[in-house]
Amino acid sequence: HATHPVAAAIVSYWHDCQPEASALTPPSAQSVEQVHGSGIHGWVDGKHVSVGSIDWILDQNGSVSDQHRTLYQKIAKQGDTPVLVALGGSTHGVFAVGDAIRPEAPVLLQRLKQRGWQIGILSGDRQEVVN
Repeated sequence: HATHPVAAAIVSYWHDCQPEASALTPPSAQSVEQVHGSGIHGWVDGKHVSVGSIDWILDQNGSVSDQHRTLYQKIAKQGDTPVLVALGGSTHGVFAVGDAIRPEAPVLLQRLKQRGWQIGILSGDRQEVVN
């Protein structure tokens, strides 16, 4: 259901880790709601599933284990985007999603600066991610 880049990254990772998964049909989700900047939730096989930020999981009356909370904070400090997965109200995992800088980017940015361009970043991400 989700078209968000983070959702696409998670699905891509799942397929990369489980090549046989491409032949599987994922279970259907019902009553799916995506909330911009927070997360997504719905029902899969009779279980409530929430995927998103720690605040989103807690807003869904979910509980976050100490282990998952610590890992979530560590991922955020590293500059990646932490994404929690909760089933039935309790967390079951944490993903770290990040973007790699393209190898040619520094050279291209330097060329633009040499031509008088002022370079900046406009982003909706947290400062740690942008840095």
